Amino acid sequence: MPAVQWEATLTAAGVPEPTEEQYDHIHSTLEASTIYDTATGLYTLTWDLEASTLVKALNAAMAMAAKVLKEVELPFVAEGLTVRTVACAELEAVQAPRLALVGHKEIAEQLGVSRPRVGKLAETHPDFPRPAARLAAGPVYTQQSVDRFARAWDRSPGRRAVMGRVG
Repeated sequence: MPAVQWEATLTAAGVPEPTEEQYDHIHSTLEASTIYDTATGLYTLTWDLEASTLVKALNAAMAMAAKVLKEVELPFVAEGLTVRTVACAELEAVQAPRLALVGHKEIAEQLGVSRPRVGKLAETHPDFPRPAARLAAGPVYTQQSVDRFARAWDRSPGRRAVMGRVG
């Protein structure tokens, strides 16, 4: 059976934040894109590989990930492994719905508070959503998670809401 191009995505828990050298080794070995979520400690690796069947691709992907993470001495617990053909991954990327993301500015406008107040809510309110990602510009959240928070948020007594206020 001829080799097929597969895309593997491993999500691992219990991984300490990788050093720059560890990131470099993982990237150069697997040519992987990586995402480390500091809030949850989840580490996601995505890379391509060749195998003749899905079962062989799954086995090879797990072995490759375990080998490279062992080489850089990163302990992990596999939370999930997805393997699909590259053609399928490319088709899904084109057809996937766009995720609505918002930052502190948009959340401030939605809640009628200042941007610093959003930052304080993010730090102290137990029900404030976790960021979907952290960029150089700051954390970003899914609009859906912010909407859920806004509906349930019991605004503290004090200053009244100023709709459309930007901090």
